[in-house]
Amino acid sequence: MQRARLGASSTGHDEIKDGMVDGSFHSPEWHAARLVSLETSHTVTWEEFKRKQKENGMRKGESEANKDKMMREYRA
Repeated sequence: MQRARLGASSTGHDEIKDGMVDGSFHSPEWHAARLVSLETSHTVTWEEFKRKQKENGMRKGESEANKDKMMREYRA
């Protein structure tokens, strides 16, 4: 955590033996919530990513085939 050196005037922060106080910008509640949010993974694995890429490629191929079919029908 960040610490800020204070002079003789203490603002009620917890003093530490080295004369520094906790001067972090965020509250302890924020830090606790941040740690909890970091534990929940929202990233995808490589296998999931490749599977999704394959599915998207198949969809794109299907839409291209549909476009080609529609153009052939339109011209006929």
